[in-house]
Amino acid sequence: MAITAERVSAAMAFDWGMISHLAADDDYQTVLEQVVRSVSAGPTLSYAWTKRALAAATLRELEPVQTIEAEGQLALVHTADFREGARAFRERRAPDFTDR
Repeated sequence: MAITAERVSAAMAFDWGMISHLAADDDYQTVLEQVVRSVSAGPTLSYAWTKRALAAATLRELEPVQTIEAEGQLALVHTADFREGARAFRERRAPDFTDR
């Protein structure tokens, strides 16, 4: 998904386990309130430890990743593909990337 920038519908994201709830527009507020009520009544100390474990597992190497991202942005801003992407965005058309 990071490479293709593929759009994912809410139903597909739900099926894949990326989101926990689906709600029709008219039901959104009701579903939101139910989720908030459920979470707020849950084991908050357990939630804190879960968040801590997830952060340790996913953010441990954040600094090197941020460095790579910054270096990439600085390098890519000078490419023909960047200029084409910006031009295509302004002209509201699909870009024709050529850098290989």
